[in-house]
Amino acid sequence: MGIPREVTNFFNYILDNIIPPILRDQYWFMAPCMKLILGPKYKYYMEFKEKASVLTEKQINEYYILLSDTFIKRNTDLNKMSVDFILKNIKGNSVIDVGCGRGYLTKQILQNNNDKLIYGYDILPPDKFDGIIYESGTVLNMPYTNNQFDTVICAHTLEHIYDINKAITELIRITKDRLIIVVPRQREYKYTFDLHIHFFPYKYNLGKLINLTNVNIYNFKNDFICVVDF
Repeated sequence: MGIPREVTNFFNYILDNIIPPILRDQYWFMAPCMKLILGPKYKYYMEFKEKASVLTEKQINEYYILLSDTFIKRNTDLNKMSVDFILKNIKGNSVIDVGCGRGYLTKQILQNNNDKLIYGYDILPPDKFDGIIYESGTVLNMPYTNNQFDTVICAHTLEHIYDINKAITELIRITKDRLIIVVPRQREYKYTFDLHIHFFPYKYNLGKLINLTNVNIYNFKNDFICVVDF
């Protein structure tokens, strides 16, 4: 499904703001929609948030692997404004995209900053690509040294991590100069067309979670971008 982020933003806006919450959280109302869009595996989405609190990290990752063929197939979950902002705000000579997905952002970084050391990290990393080092693993336990990267980017990833505080601690640990975190601006509902565990309807939800000084948070068309300087 090659649906642009701007289209799904509009669809999500209708779901989150027009349809009453009393309907959005009803199984009988959402199940037919989920089945139509997601196919036979829609039931995994319907049960995910009920089970998330008791699932291990390994079990959560198994959901992502099992349902990877149902995800919207687009280059990136970032909108163009967010991509442009990130590319203009990378500091230093080494950068890592944690939760790099299909590698769209890392390739954009390479195209715009081919003199930098670029890493991509994900539980399902893309194939090898000249000029980029892709590695596999979990955000909760990354195989990197303290302050290893001048800039650390984590976009559209933390909303999927149950132990989000530990994930943020790991991101901070490997960051030397600048940490850039992107999360979707989204209201919380029981049934959603994704496997999000955490939701950020307002800036202060993200600011309270980061809880550091030298933090700036921007809103770019349903992307909240948090920039932390150390």
